[in-house]
Amino acid sequence: MAEATLRFLTDPSFQRETRRRAYRYAKPMFWPNVGLKYLEFFTQIVSDRETVVAPRYPRAFVSPSGARQPAQLVQGGR
Repeated sequence: MAEATLRFLTDPSFQRETRRRAYRYAKPMFWPNVGLKYLEFFTQIVSDRETVVAPRYPRAFVSPSGARQPAQLVQGGR
């Protein structure tokens, strides 16, 4: 461990290479990149929710009174 520490402290090219690799490794974790991933994720969730196919119902259904009424699609699952 001491030998590696001395190399890092005394070898400028090794320092630069280590810093470059550390930056490249950490870059995906910078907030703008993480925030963008969250935005893409939430956008996909909303998009998937909006494109859910409504269940198929007959064009008309018969009410308890026997009268035919046009089918109506109701949004939401409640």
